[in-house]
Amino acid sequence: MSPHRLLMALLALAPVLAALPAPAAEGDEGKLLYRVHCQACHGETGRGDGPMRDQLEMSIPDLTTLAKQNQGQFPTEKVHWTIDGRHETAAHGTREMPVWGFTFQAAGRDSDQEVEIQGRITALTRYVATLQVGVPEADPTDDPGD
Repeated sequence: MSPHRLLMALLALAPVLAALPAPAAEGDEGKLLYRVHCQACHGETGRGDGPMRDQLEMSIPDLTTLAKQNQGQFPTEKVHWTIDGRHETAAHGTREMPVWGFTFQAAGRDSDQEVEIQGRITALTRYVATLQVGVPEADPTDDPGD
């Protein structure tokens, strides 16, 4: 799918996403970020069955099996840097997934935007860890910046 076509499709979903109710607690930033930025492709439960799946050329990963595919350990650092996307190299191939690090950077308000960007990505990473199935409770508390 061309970037222009993807952008148009995401813009068409904007009213639907805006109508979603806000998470119950203020601490649910990761859940809110997921609903706004990820759910259209990855689906409500993270299985890759969102309404945009048919518009993309490649299959969308099932986020619920990341820990299972990693010997039962949630790959916190890998997920964090995949979401960020600003540090990937061309050797890893192309990606259809948006580079959310740049998106969050554009929306940053802090004098030190990188702190805010990393906070959002960490909240989102922790939420994705809660979607894991078939493994004991994943521990998303590892700090990818270490």
